[in-house]
Amino acid sequence: MIVKNYTFVKEDVHVDLERETLVISYALFLKYQLKVGMDISDETMHLIQKDRLYEHLYQSAKTFLKRQHTVNEVYTHLEKKSSDQVVITQVIQSLKDKLYVNDEDFIKRYIQSHKQYGPKKIVFALNNKGLPTKEIEVQLKDVNFEQRLKDVIASCIQKNKQLSHTKKRQKCYAYASQLGYEQTHIQTHLESISTSADNEIAALKKLWLKKQSKLKGQTFEKCQQWLKVAMQQGFRYEDAKKLCQEIDDV
Repeated sequence: MIVKNYTFVKEDVHVDLERETLVISYALFLKYQLKVGMDISDETMHLIQKDRLYEHLYQSAKTFLKRQHTVNEVYTHLEKKSSDQVVITQVIQSLKDKLYVNDEDFIKRYIQSHKQYGPKKIVFALNNKGLPTKEIEVQLKDVNFEQRLKDVIASCIQKNKQLSHTKKRQKCYAYASQLGYEQTHIQTHLESISTSADNEIAALKKLWLKKQSKLKGQTFEKCQQWLKVAMQQGFRYEDAKKLCQEIDDV
């Protein structure tokens, strides 16, 4: 294929061949030293096309990496653009060399930005991003998950302070489990939380004040509705019944 002419258009060079116009970057134009009258062999054209693909995929990957991703995620992104595994591998290696993508750094940042997550949820989430468990576990060794779990449970207890002690334990156990903490560790932390009869009654009275206006019917019917609500929140029947009777006596 003979080069008939070429023109510079912004950052590209439009090279007019016998039957087509080849659009390449200025860098490739210089690399292959193209000039008018030059006969481009099939082998050279093949190399040029490979380099064009490399440039395209590299720029696509850089745009994709404006938000941090794992190597596997970048690989999957590039596979949607091309089926050329050789060029994709070259692009990935270049990105690694220039630190555009770094799985170790990604793992560290993920752990740091998800401070409530337990080890199981972190491993599961990062596995889904194509990261191997062994690499994740290396970074997990330095994380104080005991303190994380303590903070998670303390926050949960505070958020659900209006509930009975039993109900709080149930909700916080489920919550910590969903965040990926070991069940035995959760149980140990929950057992260390003390409660008192005064706190339980105070929480029960707060619930009564919140629900009182929503009760309908006669005194007996209201009391039955109240007992149902209180017991659903984990309070003892005897305590709820006593409070209901006290209110009725007023």
